Amino acid sequence: MLDWLGEDRAEGEANPRLMEVFTAFDTDGGGNLDVAELTAGLQSFDIYLTKAQVIGLMPSADADDDKVVRNAYLFRLALTAAWQSVRV
Repeated sequence: MLDWLGEDRAEGEANPRLMEVFTAFDTDGGGNLDVAELTAGLQSFDIYLTKAQVIGLMPSADADDDKVVRNAYLFRLALTAAWQSVRV
């Protein structure tokens, strides 16, 4: 499912497709994704997770435990974790 986002890149290196999705999820334009933005964005991909489930994904993508995803590399980790959680 996530193959269309392009190949993995080194941490901190922006993938253009991934940045496009990150920006679309970032509805308030703050440059990061909170739980509500991540939940709504995942729903746009037909990935329906509860708020608690999304919070459960955050440790893989939240570098400082403030419940915010700040960059595209960490966002890809969150997307991958979300996709894996619905495939089980």
